[in-house]
Amino acid sequence: MNNAPSAVVVASKITYHAVYVQRCLFIVDFRIYSSLLIVGVQLDGALKNPLAIGADMVEGAGYCNKMLAAFVTRSSLELQKLCLTMGGQSNAISQKAEDLLNETNVEDVLTAKVAVYFAKKCGLDLPIFRTVNAMIKGHEQVQVLLMNWPLQSEI
Repeated sequence: MNNAPSAVVVASKITYHAVYVQRCLFIVDFRIYSSLLIVGVQLDGALKNPLAIGADMVEGAGYCNKMLAAFVTRSSLELQKLCLTMGGQSNAISQKAEDLLNETNVEDVLTAKVAVYFAKKCGLDLPIFRTVNAMIKGHEQVQVLLMNWPLQSEI
């Protein structure tokens, strides 16, 4: 680490175990949260990364912070839908922008394809995941990602 602050979540079926690991590994620049929501933590840890790629694309295109905030909010909701459908709990998904905007790497590109696969398998339409995957393949532009979300109700 280059002393940049970072955060992770440690999940366990037993609170004591998660808290024990949290306390053993904690240092000032490395924030550790504990959770009992194992499925949600696993999905969030893996599937937030393609969304981080999309956020980087939004930022790189020079759009205002309002568009980035809208992207982060919509992304979190899509991740929450997928988590619930796959057996997790909605409160397991982090909605903090800094969590979504952490560094990404080459494995995250592959994760976008996996996220789209699971969404399709679960019968979910997740336009942000789908569009980020298409952008990674070079098929979409940032404007499409931001402005072509379907009109829908949040209820």
